[in-house]
Amino acid sequence: MSTSPRSMSACSRALAAPLALVLTAALVLAGAAVAPASSQPADAEPTAWATAEELGLFATSKPRQVTKVRNRRPTEVGLQFVATSAGSVTGVEVYKVARASGATPRRASLWNARGERLATAKIAPHAGKGWVTVRFTSPVEVLANRTYTVSAFAPKGRYAMTARGLRKSRVRGVLQTGGERVGVRRHGGTSGFPKKAWRKSNYWVDVLFVPAPVITDPPEPTPTGWPNADNTGVPAGTALTPYTGPLTIQTPGTVIDAKQVDGSLRILAPDVTISRSSISGNVSIEEDASLTITDTDINAGDRAGTGLEAYNFTATRVHVVGGSRSMSCAKNCTIRDSYVHGQMTDETGVHHESGIRMEQNTTLIHNTITCDAPNVPPDAGCSAGLTGYGDFAPVRDNLIQNNLFLPSTGGTCAYGGASGGKPYSDATANIRFIDNVFTRGSGGKCGYWWPITDFDGNAPGNVWSGNVWDDGTPVSPS
Repeated sequence: MSTSPRSMSACSRALAAPLALVLTAALVLAGAAVAPASSQPADAEPTAWATAEELGLFATSKPRQVTKVRNRRPTEVGLQFVATSAGSVTGVEVYKVARASGATPRRASLWNARGERLATAKIAPHAGKGWVTVRFTSPVEVLANRTYTVSAFAPKGRYAMTARGLRKSRVRGVLQTGGERVGVRRHGGTSGFPKKAWRKSNYWVDVLFVPAPVITDPPEPTPTGWPNADNTGVPAGTALTPYTGPLTIQTPGTVIDAKQVDGSLRILAPDVTISRSSISGNVSIEEDASLTITDTDINAGDRAGTGLEAYNFTATRVHVVGGSRSMSCAKNCTIRDSYVHGQMTDETGVHHESGIRMEQNTTLIHNTITCDAPNVPPDAGCSAGLTGYGDFAPVRDNLIQNNLFLPSTGGTCAYGGASGGKPYSDATANIRFIDNVFTRGSGGKCGYWWPITDFDGNAPGNVWSGNVWDDGTPVSPS
């Protein structure tokens, strides 16, 4: 294909051609006692006083397209947020849009999802406009992946608003906008829990959050050689017997060992185990289920589909061939010491193929990864060995460490999660490529154009470190 790589879409241009396990300490939500905050002195020009340890979603940026709501109706305005790791809320920031000191919001609060007030603080009057910061007397511990609300009560109205300002998810480090309504408000003469939204508006209230310290375990040992067809899949000498159980697994704790499975498995129950088996078909795990799969062969066949997907699975020494995609993780997956390759030849000329697709909380360690299916006109062939597009959710919180990327027939061997033009392109965060090896191949670039593309080195938490070509020279992301 002769089309310039820079003029093509992320997927189409691709067709042109030991681990530290981070364990966050579990935190128990603070008691229901509401603590006042020490008030700050009035300032002629309000400023945000966030410390280096404190994280907020707006980073004291000046609001754009902001409207000063001029009515004097008492209103509580707020923001729903989620942290992907536990931590503490130290205070609240609110943007004061009216210059008069009497227009300063008078009280900041933190609420849980049930509308229980966890902390509150009085806000001293400020003259001028800008960010105003107030802290609780004591930090309030919050849990990971729970929705909370920070709010400010404006007894005289005149608060800041940007209509549709939160129509896209906002992510900064471990923080992200959360909940169904995100920007919320409540009219009333006294401070109360805000839960109504209007046109996805942003009321410019922000959280001050400090992540909890993490505990790092030493790396686990991995085999000395790269995964291949000889050291993945069913161990030599294993005698397989036909599997006669149900293909839809609904019993928690089901174990399938040393079986030949003819057909696709659908996992609907938690704590399912598959080991030393050969599967002719696909394996899919639903969002409320979980699977541990080891020393297993999966042949997804000469048809479109994914060999292993999509939630809450741990795969070790798994060998996948066939299908239009070898593995896919929507959320919470670990893939180790595994080998994905040999995707189908798509005679229909339709499907975009890949080795592994990552979305959220994907950990890839010491795997051999490629997409090597041939290009078939008009539009079939490999995108990359590893893909990650923000089509359905932000691509974030993924670790790609000590993997071997074999040459791909696609335009690149890996995508970094920040493909432009996707609904969640601007929400990429915490993508870490560490100590991976890229094989040059006959074209010298691993893929047709590049070893990796769409990696945003400026995205929060993104890391590119120790990645090299197979001759030891450094690899830089495109």
